[in-house]
Amino acid sequence: DDVRRASNHLVYGSGRTWDFAPRDEQQECVEKATEYFKYGGTEFLINAKMRYGKTFTSYLIAKEMNAKDILVLTYKPAVKKGWEEDLTNHVLFDGWSYSHNQGLKGIDENADVNVVFASFQDINDFHKKDKWNGIEEKLFDMIIIDEMHYGSDTERAKLTLSKFNTNHTLFVSGTPLDAIISGRFDESNTYTWSYADEQKKRSAEEKTGWATDIYRWLPPMEIHTFEATNEVRKNIAAYDKDEQFTMTKMFASGDGVSLNDEGTVRLFIDSMFGRGVRKSKAPMQQFAPDHSLWVLPPSVASVKAFSKLLKKVVGDDYWIINVAGTKNTSLKKVKARIAK
Repeated sequence: DDVRRASNHLVYGSGRTWDFAPRDEQQECVEKATEYFKYGGTEFLINAKMRYGKTFTSYLIAKEMNAKDILVLTYKPAVKKGWEEDLTNHVLFDGWSYSHNQGLKGIDENADVNVVFASFQDINDFHKKDKWNGIEEKLFDMIIIDEMHYGSDTERAKLTLSKFNTNHTLFVSGTPLDAIISGRFDESNTYTWSYADEQKKRSAEEKTGWATDIYRWLPPMEIHTFEATNEVRKNIAAYDKDEQFTMTKMFASGDGVSLNDEGTVRLFIDSMFGRGVRKSKAPMQQFAPDHSLWVLPPSVASVKAFSKLLKKVVGDDYWIINVAGTKNTSLKKVKARIAK
């Protein structure tokens, strides 16, 4: 680290240790977003997968837009670590000030740029808190909504945002499906980077004999899609005409004991494991993994009910470990099971 600091001090005039340049896809996003904003656009969406570097890219957009006062909001306050680390470690953001849980009182008048981080849980009651005094009068150069799919479209969050002043709002998410379906964002004000895009880059890099290491250490992925047939959809009473089919509804459970639409989910499990249908195409048949991670819609009840059904269907072949909920999230427990 000392050598890196000394080197960066000579090259960048900064003693920080991070000096990596943006990847091609990050630079593409910066250019698209800034062009959109500079031609009068007010809202832009970064729709990118995990590990894309959404925080770093957001800061680059703000820097390119010459933003001086930035407000970062989220309903997931745990992400504050990422926003702080990028800002305080990278040479490109030397001279910037970061604060959280301090409101406007965290602003450093001597800093080149001020980034104020806050959770919606805190700022929704801004009018009751001294630290937010004057926020309705302040003009932010940019407001960034991180993990926007978590609650930012609720009436309370929208009311809060309507009280603040900015010319540029940047939305950041890995799964902004509702926002895209609503028509609020289209090709002109969205940058998308998917797992498929990442894998294409990795494959191209591999063909060069790993001439670079940008994507080499990312895990190779096989991406499969499953389609619910019209016959299945007709028999699903849980979906109304407006909502249509959703994965959240498909795996829903009211009591954590049984799934609301167990028949459809069982068909899904059969297709995954090749039980009676398309065995040669079933992922669990093709790749025979020793272990796999299943992520379901955000409901502990759904995970509990699904785990029970999965155990009933494939329990003789696999050890089903349910780690949903606060009482079962022991990493040690999972590692011990995998080791066996």
